[in-house]
Amino acid sequence: MAYTGAPYALARCYETVKQIFEAMVESPERNIAYQQAQATARIDLESNIARIYQEMSGEVATPGIVSTYLAAAEQGWNLRRIREDIANRPEVKQAIAPTLRDISGRSPTETEEAIWIVSTIEGFTLERVRYEVAHSQEAAELINQIYREILDRDVDPAGLTTWTDALATDWTLEAVREAIATSEEAEAQRQEPKQ
Repeated sequence: MAYTGAPYALARCYETVKQIFEAMVESPERNIAYQQAQATARIDLESNIARIYQEMSGEVATPGIVSTYLAAAEQGWNLRRIREDIANRPEVKQAIAPTLRDISGRSPTETEEAIWIVSTIEGFTLERVRYEVAHSQEAAELINQIYREILDRDVDPAGLTTWTDALATDWTLEAVREAIATSEEAEAQRQEPKQ
């Protein structure tokens, strides 16, 4: 003979658990904790949006920009999608172009611009973009060309490291040229009698 009380006991147990769960969810403490968690999540999202915008554009995000992307997040956008949208803003392109001009003396090609914009989507900051451009083969060749013009020799590894690091920290190619031209080595060469 089967025990017939089991379904009744399970139903009573389920009802008891359901009542406890509802009491927990509806408790003032739980409600306050939930609201605090929501407020913290919003503040974190605002901070992330502002940080991402500044890293990609070099500008402080206005309240309007932050609220635009908060609204997008409420519509389901994740931070990756927000990064993609920020990357396509004109101020990001305007922030990337001077980096190449500072280091190579020219504007970026469309392909180069696209590469650096995709890099910002992938998480590069403007500082990282500048670092990569400063440590590129093109930058090394330009520094070597300056050495040949001013010092009449190829750049050595230590010199290359010094000047690519300088370019990565907001020096321009012209500032590097000026520093090399006024270096002790250049001064000594100017003092040597010409043969």
